Amino acid sequence: MTEVNRRTALGLGAAFVGGSFAFANGNPGEAATPSPGSAADSAVLFWHEVALKMNVFDHSFTGAEAGTLPRAPGPVASARALGVIHAVIADALFTVNPKSMFKPHFLKGTAPGNVEKDLYVGGAAAAIMSYIYDTGGHASEIKNSENEFIRRFRGPDPDRNKRSWEAGRLFGNSKEFQGLWNGDKIRRSIHPTEVMEYQPREGDHQPDPYHCGQGYYGQIYARDIDPIIISRQDVETNFLPPEPPAKDTKEWQMSLDQVRTLGRLYLKPGSGTDQPDYQPDQLEVGFFWAYDGARFLGTPPRLYNQIIREIAIADGMSEEELARLLALCNLAMSDAGNVAWHAKYHWRYPRPVIGIREAGVDDGWMPLGSPKTNVRLPRAGAAITDAGAPVEVTVQDVYLGAGINASLSGAGIGPRALVDCEANPDLNYVLGAFTPNFPAYPSGHATFGAAAFEVLRHVRGERTANPNELPMIENEHIWHVSDELNGASIDNLSSSARNFVPRQFETIDLLIEANNKSRELIGVHWDFDSTEGAKAGKSVADTIYRDAYKAA
Repeated sequence: MTEVNRRTALGLGAAFVGGSFAFANGNPGEAATPSPGSAADSAVLFWHEVALKMNVFDHSFTGAEAGTLPRAPGPVASARALGVIHAVIADALFTVNPKSMFKPHFLKGTAPGNVEKDLYVGGAAAAIMSYIYDTGGHASEIKNSENEFIRRFRGPDPDRNKRSWEAGRLFGNSKEFQGLWNGDKIRRSIHPTEVMEYQPREGDHQPDPYHCGQGYYGQIYARDIDPIIISRQDVETNFLPPEPPAKDTKEWQMSLDQVRTLGRLYLKPGSGTDQPDYQPDQLEVGFFWAYDGARFLGTPPRLYNQIIREIAIADGMSEEELARLLALCNLAMSDAGNVAWHAKYHWRYPRPVIGIREAGVDDGWMPLGSPKTNVRLPRAGAAITDAGAPVEVTVQDVYLGAGINASLSGAGIGPRALVDCEANPDLNYVLGAFTPNFPAYPSGHATFGAAAFEVLRHVRGERTANPNELPMIENEHIWHVSDELNGASIDNLSSSARNFVPRQFETIDLLIEANNKSRELIGVHWDFDSTEGAKAGKSVADTIYRDAYKAA
């Protein structure tokens, strides 16, 4: 059985935009040494990386294309796309091998005889990606990947190669898989301004006062889009986080004081927002986990996949084990999105930028904010009314951030805000940071991350006596590098490259805790958003691990 090759995985990551790396056997930045006997390439890893590339590519458009071309923008749509793609990869692999360790979950049966396994899996993966990502730009990227894959994985018999690829494409195009992705319905359900069902009342979540036209992402997603594995009862009742703390309670006051201090945008004395004074934890924890739909980075599920993949490789998982793990983790994140977004619009809880103002304790408080990484700012000190200032509208702006044109003109494109908009906000801040445009409770990051990492804990528990421990490679913990802090990504407020900041996590619990804390450190969440989101995510993980991809 094929064992995933660490060097191959690192090479694949380097080949794609925004590829992230994890290092072992030495200092951060040194090449990793492959474990003995792991020399084979992996079809599963190849298409896993293409799926993550689609996540990046889909969030890197600018201009008019930013609002029209993306196929799976934002956290819930991108998580759904990754869940469907990895389910197809796993089902194809388990179907083509009659002696597989695991049962396919969605499409049972056997593949045609005498086919090349890798080409069959690759054809299936390419087919479902082409169905999800169907614009010209996406099609070109997928076709390039197909050509590279066939060149690398083809067998000696051309007829068998063609038959294997076409059989795989037929499998990936099955109605069972296509039925999991209703692209038009998904995109309408998440678009911030096409649906206007959510109307904020006093005390509810409402637009960030620095980005009044941002609208509301995912208002009807959980209502209109069924989860893939868990039930609607799980979404609406069983896994629904409890009512968040009432305002003016002791718990709420403690949380307010905490985020007000930890998540504030600190500036160097006498400077504008072109000179942020980042606190160490804000930089190393807050930014590490951000991935807020930024150009060349994508969404949080991509980062969680990057980390999980490296741990699985270090564990020496076989290709079948890795396919199952990635399918389970991504299905868990997809369904966790349903749970989180149902709860968000059920509880309608405001973000700190609104709650702190409503409390009357700090009217001028600005959160560090979700970073618009890799978007260059206009010259320092440019006035908000400066028509000559360059404005780059991105997917982040359209789906998650400013509704930038409306913010610049001072005219909101959504319902009137109950908290007054900033009359003359700093242009660097408006263009460089934002509070996400959906209710705070529970945290999407926390729900997605806990779902994925709890699945990882379950799967590792099958292999080790202590599944909470992360793998050791020659007595060195793995280093993880976030594309937010890879030494190349452009800072959202200073337009300079951020430092290279690798991080280590010795346990799965510490991964979850850091991911949870990160959202408070950039000032976009209360601490209870993450605590309860993580609990819900773990419940999703437990159910999906129990019900999907069972041993053969």
